[in-house]
Order: sequence, then C-alpha cells, then structure tokens
Amino acid sequence: MGFEEQHEGEIFTDISKIERNKQCKDCMLQSDGTANTNDYQKCECVIYQYPESKPGYVFDNTGKCEYYEKDE
Repeated sequence: MGFEEQHEGEIFTDISKIERNKQCKDCMLQSDGTANTNDYQKCECVIYQYPESKPGYVFDNTGKCEYYEKDE
C-alpha cells in the first residue's frame, strides 16, 4: 500500500507556516552567539545545546519552557 492510499482523506499541515518557538522570541537564553543558537526559531539555545534540542512542546508552542527568562 502506497503513501497516498495510507493517508487518503487526511489533511496535512504546512509546518513552514507555523511560527516555531514563539516563547523563545524574547527569552534571554535564546542565543550564546554560536552559529547553532543565533535564531530563536532554531531547536538549540543556551540550555538545549547540540546534540540536544528544545522539547517538542516548546518547538510547537503547546507548552511553556521551564527555563524561559524574559530579556530586558
């Protein structure tokens, strides 16, 4: 059975339209200046450094990050 048959009738989300990591936008921990952490929408930050990544609930904005600290 092919992909199309397996998912017939399903509606897919265009994840490129989702603003990822919204709560990270004004967090003081979003960047340590390295190439891996220079954008709040990326999976890494000061707390979650490669090879770790932010939890899915932070990435997709369904839960709060326990380390969030508002940047002044």
